[in-house]
Amino acid sequence: MQPTARPRQSYFICTTPRTGSDMLCEVLTRTGVAGKPGEFFYPDRFPHFYEYFGVNTLETLIERVFVERTTPNGVFGAKMMTGGHLLPFIEQCRQLPAYQGRPLAGHEIMADLFPNLQYIFLTRRNKVRQAISHWKAIESDVWHRTNQDLTASEADKSQSDLLREEQSSFPAPQFYFESIDHLVQDILLREVVWQEYFDQAGVAPLTVVYEDFVRAPEDTLCLMLDYLSIPIAEDWYLDDIANVKLADATTEEWLQTYRQLKQFGWDKKIW
Repeated sequence: MQPTARPRQSYFICTTPRTGSDMLCEVLTRTGVAGKPGEFFYPDRFPHFYEYFGVNTLETLIERVFVERTTPNGVFGAKMMTGGHLLPFIEQCRQLPAYQGRPLAGHEIMADLFPNLQYIFLTRRNKVRQAISHWKAIESDVWHRTNQDLTASEADKSQSDLLREEQSSFPAPQFYFESIDHLVQDILLREVVWQEYFDQAGVAPLTVVYEDFVRAPEDTLCLMLDYLSIPIAEDWYLDDIANVKLADATTEEWLQTYRQLKQFGWDKKIW
């Protein structure tokens, strides 16, 4: 398969839900030299992508995404998740004419489709906070909010006030230990899948930690660009990041409740 405008360099942001991946993609896009990374290759959303990019096959989708999301220096990036995304995408790519009947591993197909492919592994230290963020998003249907979404009157309000107003239109998120604990385990299993993929591909990705990124986004950005060997103008600087923090007092309350329930009985000798 030879797309009409192949990038000279590609990278995947390899991650799990609620790691700040949309914010990271935004920051990379704003550099103007690191592609315009986003979620393009999730099979369950292909009908949407086909309509958005004006195509009707996976092959033409990949071609169109290359054309529209590669920066002038030839760099392309995409966000990938395990679970229902990476492996189904690989299996659909395996059905492309160029790969039918060829005994290639998934990482080999990816390396052939995406030139000079490199990997950035985006993770989060605190898996419980990550799981709580995921569950609150599921319960409230509020997945992210940016500063551009705020009206002039909203700009003077605190983030907690804004979230309280926005979430008032949805049922209040409810704490369910089993659901949050399931999501903690889901995160861990998804990261295991990534590690197995990296091992099979024989690659050592750059690991970016969410907590470090939100504390020092410009330093993290420089680290990624250096890893990708992408130069950037010396006078370039990062403006304020647009995403509004969604964690609130409820998050802290749930965190403590989860810890108490999870650790119940740990001080007892049960063996």
